[in-house]
Amino acid sequence: MITSMTGYGRAEAAAGGAKLVVELRSVNHRYSEFSVRLPQELSPLEPRVKQLLQQRIARGSVTAVVSAGGRDDGRSAAIDTARAAQYLAQLRALKKELGIKGGVDLRTLLALPEVVSYRAETAAPDDGWELLSAALAGALARLEQTRKREGVVLERELRGRLQRMTRTVARIEARARTRPARYRRQLQARVKDIAENCKLDPARLAQEIALFADRVDITEELVRFRSHCAAFAAALRQPRPVGRRLDFLLQELNREANTIGSKANDAAVAQLAVGLKEQIEKMREQAQNVE
Repeated sequence: MITSMTGYGRAEAAAGGAKLVVELRSVNHRYSEFSVRLPQELSPLEPRVKQLLQQRIARGSVTAVVSAGGRDDGRSAAIDTARAAQYLAQLRALKKELGIKGGVDLRTLLALPEVVSYRAETAAPDDGWELLSAALAGALARLEQTRKREGVVLERELRGRLQRMTRTVARIEARARTRPARYRRQLQARVKDIAENCKLDPARLAQEIALFADRVDITEELVRFRSHCAAFAAALRQPRPVGRRLDFLLQELNREANTIGSKANDAAVAQLAVGLKEQIEKMREQAQNVE
Protein backbone atom coordinates (compact mmCIF):
# COMPACT_ATOMS: atom_id res chain seq x y z
CA MET A 1 0.00 0.00 0.00
CA ILE A 2 1.37 3.38 -0.99
CA THR A 3 1.57 6.42 1.29
CA SER A 4 0.90 10.03 0.36
CA MET A 5 3.42 12.75 1.17
CA THR A 6 0.61 15.10 2.24
CA GLY A 7 -0.71 14.95 5.79
CA TYR A 8 -1.23 16.61 9.16
CA GLY A 9 -0.78 15.46 12.75
CA ARG A 10 -1.18 17.15 16.12
CA ALA A 11 -0.59 15.86 19.65
CA GLU A 12 -0.01 17.12 23.18
CA ALA A 13 2.01 15.82 26.11
CA ALA A 14 1.96 17.15 29.67
CA ALA A 15 3.94 16.43 32.84
CA GLY A 16 4.68 18.33 36.05
CA GLY A 17 2.61 21.33 35.03
CA ALA A 18 4.40 21.72 31.67
CA LYS A 19 2.75 21.02 28.34
CA LEU A 20 4.04 20.70 24.80
CA VAL A 21 1.96 20.81 21.63
CA VAL A 22 3.43 19.41 18.41
CA GLU A 23 1.97 20.08 14.97
CA LEU A 24 3.31 18.32 11.90
CA ARG A 25 2.49 19.26 8.32
CA SER A 26 3.88 17.47 5.28
CA VAL A 27 3.63 18.19 1.56
CA ASN A 28 5.12 16.62 -1.52
CA HIS A 29 8.79 17.17 -2.31
CA ARG A 30 11.27 15.51 -4.63
CA TYR A 31 13.49 14.55 -1.71
CA SER A 32 13.16 14.76 2.10
CA GLU A 33 13.22 18.13 3.83
CA PHE A 34 12.60 18.93 7.49
CA SER A 35 11.92 22.27 9.15
CA VAL A 36 11.65 22.43 12.95
CA ARG A 37 10.50 25.36 15.09
CA LEU A 38 11.01 24.95 18.84
CA PRO A 39 10.60 27.18 21.88
CA GLN A 40 13.89 28.89 22.65
CA GLU A 41 14.55 26.85 25.76
CA LEU A 42 14.19 23.61 23.76
CA SER A 43 16.22 24.68 20.73
CA PRO A 44 19.19 22.41 21.65
CA LEU A 45 16.87 19.46 20.95
CA GLU A 46 16.37 20.34 17.28
CA PRO A 47 18.90 17.76 15.94
CA ARG A 48 17.17 14.99 17.87
CA VAL A 49 13.78 16.05 16.52
CA LYS A 50 15.07 15.98 12.95
CA GLN A 51 16.69 12.59 13.50
CA LEU A 52 13.39 11.16 14.73
CA LEU A 53 11.52 12.58 11.74
CA GLN A 54 14.08 11.17 9.32
CA GLN A 55 13.66 7.72 10.82
CA ARG A 56 9.90 7.76 10.20
CA ILE A 57 9.51 9.78 6.98
CA ALA A 58 11.39 8.82 3.81
CA ARG A 59 10.22 11.54 1.43
CA GLY A 60 8.41 14.87 1.57
CA SER A 61 8.72 18.34 3.04
CA VAL A 62 7.80 18.27 6.73
CA THR A 63 7.30 21.25 9.03
CA ALA A 64 7.27 20.63 12.79
CA VAL A 65 6.03 23.40 15.07
CA VAL A 66 6.38 22.90 18.83
CA SER A 67 4.65 25.27 21.24
CA ALA A 68 4.93 25.16 25.02
CA GLY A 69 2.44 25.81 27.79
CA GLY A 70 2.15 25.31 31.52
CA ARG A 71 -0.36 25.83 34.31
CA ASP A 72 -2.86 28.67 34.06
CA ASP A 73 -1.92 30.73 31.00
CA GLY A 74 1.26 28.71 30.62
CA ARG A 75 3.65 31.66 30.89
CA SER A 76 5.99 33.03 33.53
CA ALA A 77 7.11 36.66 33.58
CA ALA A 78 10.70 37.79 33.94
CA ILE A 79 11.89 41.39 34.44
CA ASP A 80 15.25 42.42 32.99
CA THR A 81 16.39 44.77 35.78
CA ALA A 82 19.63 45.69 34.01
CA ARG A 83 17.76 46.79 30.89
CA ALA A 84 15.21 48.65 33.04
CA ALA A 85 18.06 50.51 34.80
CA GLN A 86 19.52 51.53 31.43
CA TYR A 87 16.15 52.82 30.28
CA LEU A 88 15.68 54.72 33.58
CA ALA A 89 19.07 56.43 33.30
CA GLN A 90 18.44 57.40 29.69
CA LEU A 91 14.96 58.72 30.45
CA ARG A 92 16.22 60.84 33.37
CA ALA A 93 18.96 62.28 31.16
CA LEU A 94 16.42 63.03 28.44
CA LYS A 95 14.04 64.75 30.90
CA LYS A 96 16.87 66.88 32.21
CA GLU A 97 18.05 67.82 28.70
CA LEU A 98 14.55 68.77 27.58
CA GLY A 99 13.63 70.43 30.86
CA ILE A 100 10.73 68.12 31.57
CA LYS A 101 9.61 67.99 35.18
CA GLY A 102 8.32 64.96 37.09
CA GLY A 103 9.55 61.42 37.71
CA VAL A 104 9.60 58.32 35.51
CA ASP A 105 6.39 56.27 35.84
CA LEU A 106 6.91 52.56 36.63
CA ARG A 107 4.14 51.55 34.26
CA THR A 108 5.86 53.41 31.44
CA LEU A 109 9.17 51.75 32.29
CA LEU A 110 7.67 48.25 32.29
CA ALA A 111 6.03 48.87 28.92
CA LEU A 112 9.35 49.54 27.21
CA PRO A 113 10.67 46.82 24.84
CA GLU A 114 12.22 43.71 26.42
CA VAL A 115 11.93 44.93 30.00
CA VAL A 116 9.31 42.27 30.71
CA SER A 117 9.50 38.96 28.88
CA TYR A 118 7.26 35.93 29.04
CA ARG A 119 8.18 32.35 28.48
CA ALA A 120 6.44 29.03 28.86
CA GLU A 121 7.34 26.95 31.85
CA THR A 122 8.93 23.89 30.37
CA ALA A 123 11.52 21.50 31.58
CA ALA A 124 15.18 22.07 30.91
CA PRO A 125 16.42 20.61 27.59
CA ASP A 126 17.91 17.53 29.20
CA ASP A 127 14.64 16.77 30.94
CA GLY A 128 12.39 18.10 28.15
CA TRP A 129 13.21 15.39 25.62
CA GLU A 130 10.99 12.83 27.30
CA LEU A 131 8.01 15.19 27.11
CA LEU A 132 8.86 16.36 23.59
CA SER A 133 9.40 12.85 22.23
CA ALA A 134 6.03 11.76 23.65
CA ALA A 135 4.25 14.61 21.87
CA LEU A 136 6.20 13.93 18.69
CA ALA A 137 5.26 10.25 18.74
CA GLY A 138 1.58 11.13 18.98
CA ALA A 139 1.79 13.73 16.19
CA LEU A 140 3.72 11.33 13.96
CA ALA A 141 1.13 8.61 14.47
CA ARG A 142 -1.65 10.96 13.38
CA LEU A 143 0.43 12.28 10.48
CA GLU A 144 1.02 8.74 9.25
CA GLN A 145 -2.70 7.97 9.51
CA THR A 146 -3.63 10.90 7.26
CA ARG A 147 -0.85 10.06 4.81
CA LYS A 148 -2.04 6.46 4.59
CA ARG A 149 -5.68 7.50 4.12
CA GLU A 150 -4.72 9.73 1.22
CA GLY A 151 -2.48 6.95 -0.08
CA VAL A 152 -5.54 4.70 -0.39
CA VAL A 153 -7.24 7.34 -2.55
CA LEU A 154 -4.12 7.77 -4.70
CA GLU A 155 -3.75 4.02 -5.19
CA ARG A 156 -7.38 3.68 -6.28
CA GLU A 157 -6.91 6.48 -8.80
CA LEU A 158 -3.66 5.09 -10.18
CA ARG A 159 -5.02 1.54 -10.51
CA GLY A 160 -8.07 2.83 -12.36
CA ARG A 161 -5.93 4.64 -14.91
CA LEU A 162 -3.66 1.62 -15.22
CA GLN A 163 -6.69 -0.50 -16.18
CA ARG A 164 -7.76 2.07 -18.77
CA MET A 165 -4.30 1.96 -20.33
CA THR A 166 -4.39 -1.85 -20.43
CA ARG A 167 -7.67 -1.75 -22.35
CA THR A 168 -6.22 0.83 -24.75
CA VAL A 169 -3.16 -1.34 -25.38
CA ALA A 170 -5.46 -4.27 -26.23
CA ARG A 171 -7.19 -2.08 -28.85
CA ILE A 172 -3.83 -1.05 -30.29
CA GLU A 173 -2.72 -4.70 -30.53
CA ALA A 174 -5.92 -5.66 -32.35
CA ARG A 175 -5.49 -2.77 -34.77
CA ALA A 176 -1.80 -3.51 -35.34
CA ARG A 177 -2.50 -7.16 -36.26
CA THR A 178 -4.71 -6.14 -39.18
CA ARG A 179 -2.37 -3.42 -40.47
CA PRO A 180 -0.33 -5.60 -42.95
CA ALA A 181 -3.52 -7.02 -44.54
CA ARG A 182 -4.98 -3.53 -44.95
CA TYR A 183 -1.71 -2.33 -46.44
CA ARG A 184 -1.83 -5.24 -48.94
CA ARG A 185 -5.27 -4.18 -50.11
CA GLN A 186 -4.26 -0.53 -50.35
CA LEU A 187 -1.11 -1.38 -52.29
CA GLN A 188 -2.95 -3.65 -54.71
CA ALA A 189 -5.55 -0.99 -55.39
CA ARG A 190 -2.89 1.68 -55.91
CA VAL A 191 -0.88 -0.44 -58.37
CA LYS A 192 -4.03 -1.37 -60.24
CA ASP A 193 -4.99 2.27 -60.65
CA ILE A 194 -1.52 3.18 -61.94
CA ALA A 195 -1.07 0.29 -64.40
CA GLU A 196 -4.29 -1.48 -65.25
CA ASN A 197 -2.71 -3.63 -67.99
CA CYS A 198 0.31 -4.73 -65.92
CA LYS A 199 0.34 -7.95 -63.97
CA LEU A 200 1.24 -7.87 -60.30
CA ASP A 201 4.29 -9.84 -59.26
CA PRO A 202 3.08 -11.83 -56.22
CA ALA A 203 6.62 -12.32 -54.92
CA ARG A 204 7.46 -8.63 -55.21
CA LEU A 205 4.16 -7.72 -53.58
CA ALA A 206 4.80 -10.13 -50.72
CA GLN A 207 8.29 -8.69 -50.25
CA GLU A 208 6.95 -5.13 -50.11
CA ILE A 209 4.30 -6.10 -47.56
CA ALA A 210 6.91 -7.92 -45.45
CA LEU A 211 9.14 -4.85 -45.45
CA PHE A 212 6.22 -2.64 -44.47
CA ALA A 213 5.16 -5.02 -41.70
CA ASP A 214 8.68 -5.03 -40.28
CA ARG A 215 8.92 -1.24 -40.44
CA VAL A 216 5.66 -0.61 -38.59
CA ASP A 217 5.90 -3.55 -36.19
CA ILE A 218 5.25 -2.31 -32.61
CA THR A 219 5.21 -5.71 -30.92
CA GLU A 220 8.32 -5.03 -28.85
CA GLU A 221 7.01 -1.64 -27.73
CA LEU A 222 3.68 -3.14 -26.69
CA VAL A 223 5.43 -5.94 -24.78
CA ARG A 224 7.59 -3.42 -22.92
CA PHE A 225 4.56 -1.21 -22.25
CA ARG A 226 2.69 -4.14 -20.69
CA SER A 227 5.79 -5.06 -18.69
CA HIS A 228 6.07 -1.53 -17.28
CA CYS A 229 2.36 -1.59 -16.39
CA ALA A 230 2.86 -4.86 -14.50
CA ALA A 231 5.87 -3.40 -12.66
CA PHE A 232 3.81 -0.31 -11.78
CA ALA A 233 1.00 -2.46 -10.36
CA ALA A 234 3.52 -4.50 -8.36
CA ALA A 235 5.10 -1.33 -6.94
CA LEU A 236 1.71 -0.19 -5.66
CA ARG A 237 1.62 -3.32 -3.48
CA GLN A 238 5.02 -2.68 -1.89
CA PRO A 239 5.07 -1.63 1.80
CA ARG A 240 8.17 0.54 1.36
CA PRO A 241 8.26 4.02 -0.26
CA VAL A 242 7.99 3.67 -4.04
CA GLY A 243 7.39 7.23 -5.27
CA ARG A 244 10.69 7.50 -7.14
CA ARG A 245 10.17 4.10 -8.80
CA LEU A 246 6.72 5.15 -9.96
CA ASP A 247 8.23 8.33 -11.46
CA PHE A 248 10.77 6.25 -13.38
CA LEU A 249 8.18 3.77 -14.67
CA LEU A 250 5.95 6.58 -15.89
CA GLN A 251 8.88 8.04 -17.83
CA GLU A 252 9.43 4.66 -19.51
CA LEU A 253 5.70 4.27 -20.25
CA ASN A 254 5.64 7.69 -21.88
CA ARG A 255 8.70 6.78 -23.98
CA GLU A 256 6.99 3.61 -25.29
CA ALA A 257 3.73 5.46 -25.98
CA ASN A 258 5.64 8.02 -28.08
CA THR A 259 7.33 5.25 -30.09
CA ILE A 260 4.07 3.36 -30.63
CA GLY A 261 2.32 6.46 -31.95
CA SER A 262 5.10 7.46 -34.33
CA LYS A 263 6.12 4.00 -35.55
CA ALA A 264 2.70 2.44 -36.21
CA ASN A 265 2.04 4.60 -39.30
CA ASP A 266 -1.67 4.44 -38.57
CA ALA A 267 -3.94 7.36 -37.65
CA ALA A 268 -6.16 5.27 -35.37
CA VAL A 269 -3.19 3.87 -33.46
CA ALA A 270 -1.70 7.35 -33.20
CA GLN A 271 -4.91 8.60 -31.57
CA LEU A 272 -4.94 5.68 -29.16
CA ALA A 273 -1.30 6.43 -28.28
CA VAL A 274 -2.30 10.03 -27.51
CA GLY A 275 -4.89 8.61 -25.11
CA LEU A 276 -2.15 6.60 -23.41
CA LYS A 277 -0.03 9.72 -22.99
CA GLU A 278 -2.96 11.61 -21.48
CA GLN A 279 -3.46 8.87 -18.90
CA ILE A 280 0.28 8.79 -18.15
CA GLU A 281 0.36 12.55 -17.57
CA LYS A 282 -2.58 12.35 -15.14
CA MET A 283 -0.87 9.47 -13.35
CA ARG A 284 2.33 11.51 -13.13
CA GLU A 285 0.43 14.31 -11.35
CA GLN A 286 -0.89 11.81 -8.80
CA ALA A 287 2.42 9.97 -8.41
CA GLN A 288 4.15 13.21 -7.44
CA ASN A 289 2.30 12.95 -4.11
CA VAL A 290 3.45 9.39 -3.39
CA GLU A 291 6.16 8.92 -0.77
